[in-house]
Amino acid sequence: MDEAGSTIRNADETSPTFPEHFSAYRASKVRAELLVMSAKEIGFRTVSLRPPTIWGPGDPYSRGLPGAIRTGRFAFVDRGDYAFATCHVDNVVEAVECSLERGEGGRAFFICDRDRQTFREFVASIAALKGLSIEKLGSMPYWRASAIGRALDAVWAGVSQILLVNLLLTTTVETPLPM
Repeated sequence: MDEAGSTIRNADETSPTFPEHFSAYRASKVRAELLVMSAKEIGFRTVSLRPPTIWGPGDPYSRGLPGAIRTGRFAFVDRGDYAFATCHVDNVVEAVECSLERGEGGRAFFICDRDRQTFREFVASIAALKGLSIEKLGSMPYWRASAIGRALDAVWAGVSQILLVNLLLTTTVETPLPM
């Protein structure tokens, strides 16, 4: 998503990034990448890998999604009928190895599985592995999910600031005074 929350389609490595994104999480990823890439200026060979949702044995989707479907605690956004990119953990490992062996410094690379799918298809595939159906799952409109996400992001940003201030105020450093 861009800074306004609009979906970005057909992006490639030359597409703009958004260090001021409304999502603190997304903005932090962009800022971290900018820091890593700036190390090239002082002689480091830096490469940024941009995987989408990483999946594989023990991932949160494979562990948590079937239970959420089974108990009715899962709902799609816009029926899940939107593109959803994934990258199997083995493919992430291979991308890391390739970037170490052949990666051109100062570049970013999107990495993903070859298969194109919708989020609905992804959820259906995980559900099918556990013998579950997704046909009766609910859905909420994008605007509602976006509003909830923005509110939670703002709350988390505020909570994390409070926690940091509390940590700084309650931490004591014991250093001997010079004689």
